[in-house]
Amino acid sequence: MHHFYHRLNSNTVAKKWALIIFWLAFVTTCILMFIPGEPPKQTGFKHWDKIQHAIAFMLLIKLAWSAYPRKKYTAVIALVLFGAAVEVLQSTLTTTRTGTTGDWVADMVGIMIGMSVCAFMLQKNRQLKPIRR
Repeated sequence: MHHFYHRLNSNTVAKKWALIIFWLAFVTTCILMFIPGEPPKQTGFKHWDKIQHAIAFMLLIKLAWSAYPRKKYTAVIALVLFGAAVEVLQSTLTTTRTGTTGDWVADMVGIMIGMSVCAFMLQKNRQLKPIRR
């Protein structure tokens, strides 16, 4: 019985931390996408902005799936819509940011990569469970 309680308690703590970390990352992403900034420089690697978008949304989907494991597809839809809203708001409410469909596509690519990584990790975890017992 003690083992069951310890496991239940650690899962609850992990869930709380997953929620906290997801929402901190979400708010941080909002701030970073709306703080005044200079347009991307044309020198160097010209697609760095798209890579940043993909990385941000890849991490957000991983954190969302950890925080809301029973609402995975709701999280996907919410982040796709969030990415679209950010681009619309950047192009209408800011003067130093530009909203582009390319950035939104990069967001969705990041979500798909994150989903693939999560699915791979879940599959590997399921394969290892019988060995752990």
